[in-house]
Amino acid sequence: MLPENAYCADFIAQYQHFTADLETAKQQGLLKLRVIHGDPKLNNFLFDKRNGTVISLIDLDTVKPALVHYDIGDCFTLLLS
Repeated sequence: MLPENAYCADFIAQYQHFTADLETAKQQGLLKLRVIHGDPKLNNFLFDKRNGTVISLIDLDTVKPALVHYDIGDCFTLLLS
């Protein structure tokens, strides 16, 4: 196994026990479904030409009810990549 693959496999194994936490919290009524984008990558953001700030998400064909945590996680992944 390549070292980077081993690193990824070890990381997944180390944190796998967290994988059901959000869905469990949803089932217990602790977290509510919201409208999320489902694909918050850079080319799906609409920017203000004057100052470069994000105005909104576009490409709304991926909008669905889900936990907002999934969109937040996808955004963090974009920042780290």
